[in-house]
Amino acid sequence: MEIALEFVRSLGMALMVFWMTVPSVAVAESSALSIDEAAELFSSAEFIRDIKISPDGKHYVVVAENDGGETASIFKYGSDEIVHVVNFDGRWGAGEIKWISNAEIAISPTFTPYLRFQRLSTPDLAVFSIDGKFKKIVFGPNAVGSQQTGLAGRRKIDGGAFLLDPLLDDPERIQIQVVDSKRSGFANLRFRTGKLEGLTYGPNEACSYAYGINGEIKYCSTFKKAKGSFVYPPTREVYELIDDEWILVHVGKLGEDVSVIRGIDSPTKFLATKESDSSITGLFEFDLETKQFTELYTDSRFDIGGVAAIGRDAVAISAHNPLPNYLYLGEASKLSSAHQTIVSAFPGKYVRITSTTEDQELVTFEISDSTTPADYYMFDVRKNEIRFLAHTAPQIANVNLRPMEPFTFTSGDGVLISGFFTQGTGGADSGSVVIVHGGPHGPFDRYQYHREVQFFSQIGLNVIQVNFRGSGGFGREFEELGYLEWSGKMIDDIVEGASFIGTQKGLAKKMCVYGGSYGGFASLSAAFRYPDFFQCAAGHVGVYDLPKMYSTGDIPEDDFGKNYLRAVISDDRDKLERDSPSYQASKIQIPVLLTHGKEDYRADVVHSRIMERRLTSLGKEVEATYVSKEMHGFADTSNERERLIQLGNFVQSSL
Repeated sequence: MEIALEFVRSLGMALMVFWMTVPSVAVAESSALSIDEAAELFSSAEFIRDIKISPDGKHYVVVAENDGGETASIFKYGSDEIVHVVNFDGRWGAGEIKWISNAEIAISPTFTPYLRFQRLSTPDLAVFSIDGKFKKIVFGPNAVGSQQTGLAGRRKIDGGAFLLDPLLDDPERIQIQVVDSKRSGFANLRFRTGKLEGLTYGPNEACSYAYGINGEIKYCSTFKKAKGSFVYPPTREVYELIDDEWILVHVGKLGEDVSVIRGIDSPTKFLATKESDSSITGLFEFDLETKQFTELYTDSRFDIGGVAAIGRDAVAISAHNPLPNYLYLGEASKLSSAHQTIVSAFPGKYVRITSTTEDQELVTFEISDSTTPADYYMFDVRKNEIRFLAHTAPQIANVNLRPMEPFTFTSGDGVLISGFFTQGTGGADSGSVVIVHGGPHGPFDRYQYHREVQFFSQIGLNVIQVNFRGSGGFGREFEELGYLEWSGKMIDDIVEGASFIGTQKGLAKKMCVYGGSYGGFASLSAAFRYPDFFQCAAGHVGVYDLPKMYSTGDIPEDDFGKNYLRAVISDDRDKLERDSPSYQASKIQIPVLLTHGKEDYRADVVHSRIMERRLTSLGKEVEATYVSKEMHGFADTSNERERLIQLGNFVQSSL
């Protein structure tokens, strides 16, 4: 209890609030941090993870880290007096958290397995009251017989659930989505008794449900299945619920992105995202009666970022290009107007409304960009005042973080490629690191806070990121340009991008290449494809032996994964070996660093072990570290700190 009280006192200090005016931001020159100092700063977990206001505006909940665990603390709004602290037992954490009444909160808890450091989502749904008198897992596999003290519940099932609608007008019920390995549905749950009402299953387990403006679930957007498995290339399907029966109303083209989001304007109009004729995903209106999509907005290069929503309100449409940019629907709602006001107060920032009171007069929101992980604020709509609440990562609040600068160039074969440049504290002559994102298909580098970018820039190094062909975010056709090019044109784009920005910025010709997952593969591929361009290569949790991808990791566990591999890397043995760093190790002439978690489920640690053995047998310079209980990325703070120290020393010594 003394530990909890001490934590509450420190948390209260972190949440000191004040009325604010928006400051201007200037980037000044600063001296480089030592590697140890930077590793300490950028390996630390976020202190504040979530803040949400109650429906009546009388309380707010703060989810925060506490000595490796998580605590949900309830404060009175206005006085900031502590009301109650929920300490999660052992390896449990808060996960997603939402108010379901003025006095109760629902959570989707996380759990850290005993033999892992990674915190994992669970299928459980729990509810606790702010006075501490009610704490139960109300739905999920741990609802009965749980070993989690104080969160033992009433209902034992095989599947799990997450909250869809708090049903604020109903003190006994919440609406949930029920999910198991074969199907997904929705129902009302009497959370005190565990009784389900009106359970309706969707076409399959991948359903994303869309509400009409009258509050009823009307559509399911999902993926096509055949013989019990999802088909590849992925095919989107849209079903309409008519008289308790799901009717297929739209089938997308192979690989096309299409999803009905929510009702707008009238009972027959729905907002949707869909691939345009250019293959860029845009914003569309779907007509319930004609079953037709009408295009509202599509960017010339960038996929729509998504629809930001609170409850059933479409607040804003993120249309990064690549900097923060928002669109709004026709006649602005109260929350949409609030979002526009906040955006005008924080130009150039991403703005995400996280919660609101029932009357929408008080709004919690977070802002972020390439130098801000996330800062939480409260907006009083009636008073038109913004109140600062907390930095998510206070340990770096006073560090002069370096902003990303977008750039574009045209590849040697005529493809327009985008990227970001971050100038290090050491200037142009200090050397550079090319960070390659993972995926590679789907993910892409965004204008957002990136721990490793800031780590390298704070120790004096410039950072280059290239959204090579095959990256997500630029339309399906751009992504498909990278298929079968993992060690080919994708690597050419990375090197050409580094060369382009190096010339533009007058950078010294000393660079290392580094990345995680596919980024590790790309780093070592660049090392053998362009043996004289980089001074070192580092891979974290990477794959290096493409034939092994068919027999290790979780991707080849079903037909979807195997078909995906055939499409993106080929199943031709000769090509797989030509493209694999492990088979081309003799061409690598620079120092190599490999780091890997021994429990990696995606890229099995065998990839790094094979790569290390091949390089060692050839007399190449290689350094390798394998860490127990870590998975696809290091979750333990001390392990991540040691990894960053090793990485920083390796790169600096090589440059």
